Amino acid sequence: PSPTSLRNMAQRLAFHPDIQDGIRLFQEARLTTRTCVRALLLNAHAAVLKRFCQEKSGSRDSKEVQDEFCVTVLPDKPACLLTIQDSGIGMSQSDLMALGTVPCKRHKVMQAAYAVSRGDPWFGTGFFAVFHVADKVRIVSKCSDGEQWQWESEGDRYFTVVRDDEKQTGELKQGTKVICYLKKRLSEMLEDDYLEQVIKMDCDFQDFPTLLQTEGGCRKVNREKPLWLRQVSDIESEEYGAFYTWLSGDTAEFLAKEHFRVEGQLEFASVLFVPHCWFRPISLSLEDGILLGRTLAGDELFRCTDVALPMTSQHLCTRVAEQLGVPAESLALLDGGCHLGSDDQLGDLSALTLKQFVSRGIRLRTEDSGSMKLYIRNKFARACDVLLPDWLHFVQGLVDTEDLPANPSVDELKDNRVVNVIRKNLVKRSVSMLERVAERGDDVYGNFYEMFGCCLKAGFVEQPQYRSRLAGLLRFATSLSPGHSTSLAAYISRMKPDQDQIYYATGHSIAQASSHPAVDGFRANGLEVLYMLDPEVDERIIHGLSDFEGKSFLKITSDQKERGDSAEP
Repeated sequence: PSPTSLRNMAQRLAFHPDIQDGIRLFQEARLTTRTCVRALLLNAHAAVLKRFCQEKSGSRDSKEVQDEFCVTVLPDKPACLLTIQDSGIGMSQSDLMALGTVPCKRHKVMQAAYAVSRGDPWFGTGFFAVFHVADKVRIVSKCSDGEQWQWESEGDRYFTVVRDDEKQTGELKQGTKVICYLKKRLSEMLEDDYLEQVIKMDCDFQDFPTLLQTEGGCRKVNREKPLWLRQVSDIESEEYGAFYTWLSGDTAEFLAKEHFRVEGQLEFASVLFVPHCWFRPISLSLEDGILLGRTLAGDELFRCTDVALPMTSQHLCTRVAEQLGVPAESLALLDGGCHLGSDDQLGDLSALTLKQFVSRGIRLRTEDSGSMKLYIRNKFARACDVLLPDWLHFVQGLVDTEDLPANPSVDELKDNRVVNVIRKNLVKRSVSMLERVAERGDDVYGNFYEMFGCCLKAGFVEQPQYRSRLAGLLRFATSLSPGHSTSLAAYISRMKPDQDQIYYATGHSIAQASSHPAVDGFRANGLEVLYMLDPEVDERIIHGLSDFEGKSFLKITSDQKERGDSAEP
C-alpha cells in the first residue's frame, strides 16, 4: 500500500497498562455524573485558553480572537449523545495516539482517581472518567494547520485513531469535539436543567463563554467576570445574593458578608458569607429500585439498593439517616412528608434537608464538600476546608490567589505558609461578620446563636487571641427572663450599682440550674443569675475569661445562699 493509504487506515492500539488500570478504576468507582462532565468541560476550557494565549501573542487582534473562542455543550436526547466541543488548540494524530499510550505520573491509578475528583484540567487524566458514564467515546480534533483526526474507544483494552476524511460529525475549523455515547440509564444527563446547573457550578468565571444548545437555540450559560475581582462599589446587593446562592446552594438571604482584597507580598481576594441557617438539601430519586441521594449540584451522597415500596416518610427518613450516619431526627421533609407507594410518587418528594444544628457532632461534611472554595489564578482548584478552622465551618466563601500551585492536594495545603496567612485573615474577617450579625438584635442573632452557638464556644476554646471578642458574642439563659438569652454586656448593664460580680449557676437545663437552693436567695433580692446550660464547656469558658469588662464571675453554690439572702435589693 502507498504511504497515503496506510495513513488513512485506522490504527488499533492498546492502552498502556497504567491507563487501562485507570479506566477500570473509573468504570467501577462511585463517581458522580457531574464529576465526569466537569472533567470534560475543564479540559475544553484549558484547550481554548492555550490557543488564545498563542494567538494573542501573534499579530491578530485580541478582541477578534476572544470573540470566536468558546466551549459548546450539545445534548442529543434521541441518540443519547452528549457532545462537548471547543475552539481550542486541537490535537494532532500523534497527540491522539499519545492519549492512550504515553504514561506519566498523572496516569497512575490512584493519582488519576484523585485528579478527577479535583477536576484536573488535563487530557489523559480526568478525561478517562468519561468511561464511568459512557459506553463509547469518540474524539474528533484538528490543529490549526493539520488534518482532522478521530480517536475512538469503548473503554476496553484498545482504541483506534484514523484520519477523519468522511467528517460525519462535521468539519472543524480548529479545536476538539468529544462525543459521549452515554449509558441508557443516564439519559437525565441530557436534560437542559441538569447541564445548565453543571455549567454554572463548574464553568462560571472561566475566561471564555460556555454555550448550551437547546431546542430554543444556543445560549451562553456561564458568567465570565469574577465578582470577587470587581470593585465593591460596583456590585449591587442583588448580585451578592445571586452569588451567594451560586456558591452555597442556599436560596435564603445571608446575614452578613465580607468582600475584601489583601495586597502585598501575598495577594488574594475573598468573599465570605454568614448563612441565615444551615440546611443541606438532598434530592432523592428512585432508579431501577435504587434510592439515590444527591446534593442539588448533582454529587452523589449515597445509594440504597434494598428499597421496598410502599414506604412512609418516617421510614424514608430512617433509611436516609442510616446512609448518612446521622440521627433520623436531624432530617426533615421539605413538603411535610408523604406516603411513597410507587416510583412515580417519589417524584412528588421535592427534597430532604439535613438540619445542621452542629450540636454534638451532627454534621454532614466531607473533604470534597467544604464550605470554602479555593480558586487559583481565577480557576477553580478544589473545595477547601483547611482555609477555616472547624468552628467556622458554617461560613460560606471563596478565596482566589496566585500564590499557590495549580491543583494542590489537601496534604500540600496543610501547614502551607500561604494558606496559614490566608486562614488568619479569614478568621479575623469572619469574627467581624459575626459581630455585625449580633448588632442586628436578638430576633436575628438569637436564631443564629441557637444553631451555631456551640461553634462560637469551640472557637473561644481553640483560639485564645479572639476570646475577648467571642465572649461578647456568647449568650446565656437568665433568671430575669428564662425564655430568652442575654449577652454578658447586657447583664452588666442591668447590674446593681454595688454589684461587682457576675453570678451564674450551672445545669443541663433551665429547670435544673434554677432549682439550685442558693438561686432563690439571689432572685429574692433582685439579683440576676445567668444559667450555664452546657456546664463542661461553659466552665472552661469562664476559667479562660476570668473577667468581662472588669467584672469577675461567681458560681452560685450552697455557700452563697447566705450572700443571696443578705444581698441588698
